[in-house]
Amino acid sequence: MRDHAQADRFALWPLVPGVALCLAFCWMARLEVIGSEGVGMGALMMLIAAFALPVILSWLAVSIWQAVKAIRQKRWRRTISMLSCPAMILAALPIAAVYNLAADYVEVRRALPTLDSQISEARQNGQHKASILLDLLNESQRELVWDDRYLAGRDPADQPAGWQSDYRNCAITPLKEQIFVSSCPL
Repeated sequence: MRDHAQADRFALWPLVPGVALCLAFCWMARLEVIGSEGVGMGALMMLIAAFALPVILSWLAVSIWQAVKAIRQKRWRRTISMLSCPAMILAALPIAAVYNLAADYVEVRRALPTLDSQISEARQNGQHKASILLDLLNESQRELVWDDRYLAGRDPADQPAGWQSDYRNCAITPLKEQIFVSSCPL
């Protein structure tokens, strides 16, 4: 009986991938806020995908295998500690989505003052459009755009013909009147 009680204890090793994911998200968020010029975020993401992802997936597989083994042996403390790894990895998925939204928000807020100065210049020169290319983590070209032809609150099909031809295949996210984020495939 003593061997069974001794083997039914909490394990700490399944917590390592969750803690590593949290630290990685905090580090990447810090780089996004202070500016990632020269850091090479693309290279960093490739490094994470090439090395960290297989390690985390292997850790997850071993953790699930050990949890099933602990369930069969009715070691409930061990089962709970083994299932902490999959729980933290599943929790990391919505954290990644929130991180992407926060990064987009920070990037747009950072670009708005520059867009305001470009709007002033465009109005003085008689132009109807000004835009800034946003450096967001996405496979499409995203721009913060001011277009005086854009009618806020209307469907893209109800916009003027000139505006429709410029943004035909783009996803539009309105921000405020005549200012929107366009996401166009490359």
